[in-house]
Amino acid sequence: MIRSYGAAQGLNSRHQAIVEVGSDQILLRVGTRWLRITPSEMTEDNNRSQPFQLNEDGTVTIGALTEDMDFTAERLTRELMQ
Repeated sequence: MIRSYGAAQGLNSRHQAIVEVGSDQILLRVGTRWLRITPSEMTEDNNRSQPFQLNEDGTVTIGALTEDMDFTAERLTRELMQ
C-alpha cells in the first residue's frame, strides 16, 4: 500500500518516494526525509519513535491513534512528501 500511495503522491510532486522492504522493516524515503517501520515501532527522520502495531482487523495503531491500514499508508506518505 505504501508503494502505491508513494507513487500516486509522486505524480503531484517534484520528489519521488523510495520504498525499501526488508524482512524486519519498511523504509520510506523522500529526499532527505525518511520513515522506518518495524513490527513494533515507527521512527521518523527526527528520531521520534512511536509504538506501531498491525491489527488483525485491518487497522494500524501508531501511538494512541488507530485507523484503517489504507488511510494510514496514504496519510504517512502524504505527510512525508510535503
